[in-house]
Amino acid sequence: SIAVTPPTAIDLSAYYNADPATGWTDGNPRNSLSSLPRGLQVLGGVPFDIRGIIQLGGRSGFLGTAPAQMTGIKVAQRCKKLHFLHAVCYGRATNGTEVARLVFHQAGLPPSTKPILFGSDVRDWWAVEWQRPAGHDPATVVWTGPNGMGVPLQLFKSTWENPHPEAAVDSFDFISTVTDAAPFLIAITAEPVQSDPPADAPQRDVSNTQPQTTR
Repeated sequence: SIAVTPPTAIDLSAYYNADPATGWTDGNPRNSLSSLPRGLQVLGGVPFDIRGIIQLGGRSGFLGTAPAQMTGIKVAQRCKKLHFLHAVCYGRATNGTEVARLVFHQAGLPPSTKPILFGSDVRDWWAVEWQRPAGHDPATVVWTGPNGMGVPLQLFKSTWENPHPEAAVDSFDFISTVTDAAPFLIAITAEPVQSDPPADAPQRDVSNTQPQTTR
């Protein structure tokens, strides 16, 4: 990882409500993503800025005050695509169930929505055998590692293709459908309209930034 993060790695500092290194789902400190490297990490060919978690609620009561949605998450740039690093916890939904949706806002345009489907986009962050498909896996697993109890974990990458790349994406809403799966989001990266961002594009120093947590 590096301390200076490019502007295409969307800054989620203002929206984090959990820390990957803690047992944010159930209070067990050994049940965490402490094995997930922090900072700018290339996963599935995409550089993701990994520092915190946006956790939304599901039907499970274990997540306490986790919100059902997080709205107005700032993007403020043009892009061809947005890549998302995410998963769900307490994931017992049926394949094909919409467990969350992403709603994108661009000035002068109607909102664009991407549903997040269990099985196709995400599964539970615990890599349980009974959820793994026997044949082709429609979901894109980009990271695996253990928790402190030796349980294998997994994270997924999903991509939204911008139907109007000429218009800046101002913001997006991350909305849980409150099913038997509680969605969480770790990082977002924009794929610019041009192959490289401008050389004078501002960068931010995240070396001393710590996520805020609710637990």
